[in-house]
Amino acid sequence: MIQLPIGTSRVKRALFLGSLAVLLAWAVSYVVHNWPEFRALLHIEWRYGLYLLAATLAFFALQGMLLRVSVAAYGVALTPTEWFGLTVVTSFANYAIPFSGIGLRGVYLNRVRGLAYADFASALAAVVGVEMFVFALGGLAGQATLPSIGIPVDPFIALVLGVLMIGLVVTAWTPARWLIRRSGPLARFEAFFESWQSLKSQPMMLCKLAVLTVALFAANVAMFSMAFRALAFNVPPSADLLAAVLSFFALFVRIAPAAAGTFEGTVIYAAHLFGLTIAEGLLVAAVVRLGTIICCFTLGPYFFYYLFRRRADG
Repeated sequence: MIQLPIGTSRVKRALFLGSLAVLLAWAVSYVVHNWPEFRALLHIEWRYGLYLLAATLAFFALQGMLLRVSVAAYGVALTPTEWFGLTVVTSFANYAIPFSGIGLRGVYLNRVRGLAYADFASALAAVVGVEMFVFALGGLAGQATLPSIGIPVDPFIALVLGVLMIGLVVTAWTPARWLIRRSGPLARFEAFFESWQSLKSQPMMLCKLAVLTVALFAANVAMFSMAFRALAFNVPPSADLLAAVLSFFALFVRIAPAAAGTFEGTVIYAAHLFGLTIAEGLLVAAVVRLGTIICCFTLGPYFFYYLFRRRADG
């Protein structure tokens, strides 16, 4: 059995419980005061609900493939059960164990597969960097389509996405030794930068990551497309795209477990651009999150047991 690093400090526990309590209290209060609009959940077109579950599973599978390709650069060959299961367990843990999801993945790869933590961090950075670039590019493309449907471009979002893309390219291709020499605080991450240096010298691997990430982006857009249609909200495809992009970046702002609050806020904002109310935007976020929760809590316990108990003991 793998010993899991799931302990949290008192401060983290307090932040977790406090933020969760505030969000739950607000959510319950909001739903109660806007129940007529939330009754739409009782009339979901379940055909689209099933499509949403399929898109969510595809999203998990593609994340797993990204993991498989990134760690293969370090000689780790994951089985389908491992790369898919670790992705599901990561998402499951984000809900079940406060602030520990990605840590479980690193612990498994280190203790079962012998992957050094510095190499895992570099592989993760490569995946996240490519994902951020593709999603930012998709967001800018979505912004560019807005004037054609009578919606003005949001200059703040366009600026942030543009700066992010440029920053990712500059950081990724700046020599590691130059970064470490120019910035003292970065010296402690020397092992990580050296590992990334060897990783980025494999263009075929980076190309695979890019192709898989484009497919991941399409699956995420499909999740929101199915959610809008399940609720019978008539919005253009650019709404699906922008909701997917903004909610993706919200996942990196984890004030509460599973980015609760920030995820919903970005979806509400994207939906509001296309004329939906706050309650309707919250409904869309709730349907997407419900699809994720169903997949996580259906498959998560099995893969958690198989990978962290049965497999580790065997």
